[in-house]
Amino acid sequence: LEVDFALATAQRAAFDAAFASDISRPLAVEEEAVTVLSLSAGSTAVVFEVAGVADAGRALQEEAELFFDAVAEQVNGGEPVGSRDLASLPPAAAPHDPRLG
Repeated sequence: LEVDFALATAQRAAFDAAFASDISRPLAVEEEAVTVLSLSAGSTAVVFEVAGVADAGRALQEEAELFFDAVAEQVNGGEPVGSRDLASLPPAAAPHDPRLG
């Protein structure tokens, strides 16, 4: 995420609540279903899980693709306008994944 890591950790409860709010909307789940497991410095990588969603990363990627496709169709003649990479990690590997720092 493009979020200052020091600020996110200093205000962890507020960060977690805002993150849960942002993630819950496209997945159509309650904010309480989203749990932030860890934060890592760099580009502020967030490891999280969503209760009731088997592969939240894939579901978010699909939502992002639908969104970007709709935007591209409306404002750019169907050409891609941008995207963000999302990685879906196996639950057991998520908290200790070396790619996250």
